Amino acid sequence: MQKNSKKILLIIILSLFIISNCASKKVPTTNIDRSEKIPTTAIKITPETDKYPPIIHSDEFDP
Repeated sequence: MQKNSKKILLIIILSLFIISNCASKKVPTTNIDRSEKIPTTAIKITPETDKYPPIIHSDEFDP
């Protein structure tokens, strides 16, 4: 009797797992363009306008 109950329990668990995966509905996603994510008030930061511009600690770099 013990083996039968384990088999039944296993069948029930597997069937619930299969049903739950098949029943999941896919939510449609909308692709948002990257340029739409940037606010219109955004200002591009360059090294000239940066409050903390990059500092080169090496003498080997020649711009």
